[in-house]
Amino acid sequence: NNRSKDPSAECTLVVISFNEYGNKMLSSWTDPFEQAFAQDWNRVKVVCLSINEGRVLSMLRYFIANASKRHVPEYKHKNYIVQFGDCAEFRDIIRMHNKKTGYAFLLDGIGRVRFAGSGRASEDELKLLIDFVNELTPGLKASKLTKGKKNDDTSKRNSNTRQ
Repeated sequence: NNRSKDPSAECTLVVISFNEYGNKMLSSWTDPFEQAFAQDWNRVKVVCLSINEGRVLSMLRYFIANASKRHVPEYKHKNYIVQFGDCAEFRDIIRMHNKKTGYAFLLDGIGRVRFAGSGRASEDELKLLIDFVNELTPGLKASKLTKGKKNDDTSKRNSNTRQ
């Protein structure tokens, strides 16, 4: 099924981390992405998944979940998922073997992975990611990327604008 001609096609950037070090890398993917598509949150979304494996972390789930909630801007809460438990099979299927890094996946409107990256995003990777989004979602016009700078609209956005 190819929805590249569908004027209402959507896509989602899913970013995944297994620890704080990997989580810090994710903003190199999400910040420029959010900046580029700040006006198109009805068709372009970002979902963050924090996976916490191990019994000790599971026992501390209440504290970890609350700390995550405090460190994530409120407008991102509904798209931020904290998962506890073993996910070795999941990691193996999507080839996330290094728990020390962050991962980024661009999914099209029917859930197919169209782009995958890991670590900190490079300028070339960001350009490729934005190009894929523009191809998957006809009619959107991404604003220019300015790596390292946040768009004022992006940082001030509240949860009402991302529905």
